[in-house]
This record gives sequence, structure tokens and C-alpha cells, in this order.
Amino acid sequence: MVIALGIGVTLVLIHAGASNLTSTILLGDEKTSLQKVGDVLAPTLVALAHDEEELRNALSNAKKAADLESIQVLNHRFETVAPRGGTPAEVLLGRKLLDELSRNRSGVSLVRSPVLGDVFALVRPIVGGGYLFLALSAKGYEGRRQAILGTMVVWGSVILLVMFLFGIVLFRAIVKRPIERLLHEAGEVATGRGQFAESVEGEDFGVLKESLRSMAKRLKSDRARIESQVSELEHMNRQLMEAQEQLIRTEKLASVGQLAAGMAHEIGNPIGIVLGYLDMLTGDQLDSEQRNRAHEQIRLAIQRVDAIIKDILNFSRPALDEEATSDVVQVVESVVTLLRPQKRFNQVEISLDLEVDRGTQVAIPPSRFKQVLLNLLFNASDAMEGKGQIGVTIKRDGEVVLLTITDSGPGIPEDLLLKVFDPFFTTKEVGAGTGLGLFVCHTLVNRYNGAIEVSNAPEMGARFTLQLPTHKVTNKERR
Repeated sequence: MVIALGIGVTLVLIHAGASNLTSTILLGDEKTSLQKVGDVLAPTLVALAHDEEELRNALSNAKKAADLESIQVLNHRFETVAPRGGTPAEVLLGRKLLDELSRNRSGVSLVRSPVLGDVFALVRPIVGGGYLFLALSAKGYEGRRQAILGTMVVWGSVILLVMFLFGIVLFRAIVKRPIERLLHEAGEVATGRGQFAESVEGEDFGVLKESLRSMAKRLKSDRARIESQVSELEHMNRQLMEAQEQLIRTEKLASVGQLAAGMAHEIGNPIGIVLGYLDMLTGDQLDSEQRNRAHEQIRLAIQRVDAIIKDILNFSRPALDEEATSDVVQVVESVVTLLRPQKRFNQVEISLDLEVDRGTQVAIPPSRFKQVLLNLLFNASDAMEGKGQIGVTIKRDGEVVLLTITDSGPGIPEDLLLKVFDPFFTTKEVGAGTGLGLFVCHTLVNRYNGAIEVSNAPEMGARFTLQLPTHKVTNKERR
């Protein structure tokens, strides 16, 4: 398209230039020819002015010889004197135009006649008075101009086409083929199957090939370095993931330890009951009814111990053995049930405000969810020093479940709100906390596409808000 446009523009320029040049040359020839006719006739007319017949014959012969449209002798008022019977000059051009032509020192002019059309006209003063009027049709001039212009355009087009074809051949030999070779070699280099060939002295685009070869070497070196860095990053990422999992497991074991320590007295009480009744059963002072009652109390105490141990095992079992989603209400109630017998929660009132239906699923495994809740509730109890109220609110906002835990403690200083989720950050005394609990909560919630935020409640205390995406149960999962 670009080449075609270039050819079109060139042809237009050739046509315009040829037309202008042809018009200039032919106009000059026509005017010179008519000017010479006037130069020859003017002296002759002065000599023949006394003989009207001779004058008429001379004008007729001159008209035929020069192929004129009109030749007339005019008086000073531009009225035709000779020859008689033809169309007067003042009709052909008009007296005003004749007057202008008589004052035209350049001689011949191309004018428009209402009778003859375009003509070359000359009004030349005659010695002794009057004017010689000559009119030559411009049709011959226009025909010659078109013929010459057509010839020039045709030859110009032929020359341009030949040059274009020669340019194409030259372009293919000098530019296209070397570029194709370069592109082929570049493709081989890009796929790793080859490299740039050595440049031959005098070869086209040799400098470009050397630059590409140098660039290919740098790219190969950069690719090797990038691959090495990617491998190192992947290795470091695996190490970070392993370290993160280790931190989560460590914090989970710490939570299990806190649960076990808190439940020691809960297990101790039923064990004491069992031992007491066993001592009573070894004697003979009990009748059969009392023995049956003792057996029942022992059974209840052992069931209580079994339930406590099962709660701890359910919390600490590996996440690989469980589903990927959790019943949010069930998990919250089970964690609260697990904590209420704890000694550290004896003076803590935990209230539940459930605004979601039972069976609402969130996209986080139960063990991970329980670990997050335990850490948050432990922190709330520690912040209140074991005395106060903890409120747990669950509500739904579109495809997200919002779980809010609020305590009645002193709250968190504003300058520390942005640091509470940092690893190893803690406000507890040395040895009282690892500073990993809230960090692990943040890590777990984000891993399962959730979010956790902290703020101070308007009335008093800290407030942690979990945003957990819901999980739609499919028919296959129901089955």
C-alpha cells in the first residue's frame, strides 16, 4: 500500500510538472508565431492601404497561410475597416477587451471570445493610424499540449515502473534476503537450537549481526542468571513455607499446652471421685444399692475425663484428616465449650450472638479455625487478667461471614494497633508469651482468602473481626 501510494503521488507530480512545462513551452511558441505574423503584415498593410482589393487579398492570404480565425484592420475606434462582410472584431472580443489588448506591451494574449472560444489575440498599432487585429484559435494549441502531455506521462510511468521493478530486485538482494537470514538465525538463537553465524567481510548488515550476536550472548547469560535466581527463590520460598508451617505447629502445640494445663484440675476432680469411690468399694460397709450408685458415679467421672481428652484430641489432630470447610456455629460453640471449664476462664463470661443459621459453612478447615479462635480468646482473657466479659458475634454479609470477638479489657494503644500481627511482637512479660499467636492467626486467615482486623471498641476493650468467605455446599457434598 505504501509503495502504491508512493507511485500514485509520483505520477500526480509528474503529470503536474509535465502539464506546466508543456503549457509554458507551447504558449510561448503560439505567441511568438502570432507575433511574427503581425510583424510581417503591419508594414505590408501600410503600403496597400490605398488599394482596397489588394488589401483584402493580402488579408485573406495571410489568414489562410497562418491558419487564423480572423484578421482585420481597425480604425482608432476599433471599428472594422477591412475586410468587409465578416464578423467585426468588436463582436468577437468586445471594444473594451480590444482596448486592453492595444495597450498590452507584451503583445499576444490568450483570451476568451464569446464567438470563437479560447483564442490567441493580437491588437497591433499600424503606422499612419488604426490597428491590426489577429485571432488564432487555441484548439490546436490544446490538442498539441494534450498529446505532448500524454506522451510525457506514458514515458514517465514506464520509466518509473522500470525503476520500481529494479528497486524491488535491488531491495530483495541487498535488504530482504540478509534480513531473512538474520531473522532465521535469530529464531534459532531464541529457541536455543543455534547461534549467529560468523560475519563475512563485506557482508551486508555485518555490523547489525555482530550487535545481535553480542546481545544474544548477554541474553543467554541473563537467562542463566535469572534461572539460577528463580531456583534460589523457589528454594527460599519452600524454606519460608516450611518455617511458617513449623511456627503454626509450634503455636498449636503451645495452645494445646495451655489447654492441658488449664484442664488439669478438671481432670483431677473426676479422678479424685473415682479414687474415692474405689476406696469405698474395697470395704464391706456398702450395701448393693450404694455399690450401684458408686459404680454409676465412677462411670460418670470417667466419661467426663474421656470427653475432656476427646476435646483436646479433636483440637490437636492433623488438618489432613479433616474437611476443607467448617460449620462456623458448631466450631465456635465447641471452642467455647472447651474453654469454659478452664481455670483461667472461671471468672470470664463468654456470650454468643449468633445471627447465622446452623450449618453455615466457611472455607477454612476446622482445626485451623479452632486454632485461630483459641488464640484470640486466650488473648482476650489475658488482656482482662481473667476477669470480665467476652462477646462473640457471628453475622453474614453477602458471601462473607463476619465473626467479631470483643473483650472488656483496657484495649490496645493506638500506636500498637498496626504491630499486633507482627511476628514475635508481644506486650506480655518475658516468658509469658511468644508473640506468635496473632501472627499465626493472621497467616491462617489470609491463607484461606479471609481477613482479620483489629480495633478498639467504642465502649471499652479490643475488638478483632474475622472475615471468612462462605462455602456453598454442593449436592455431591451433601451425599
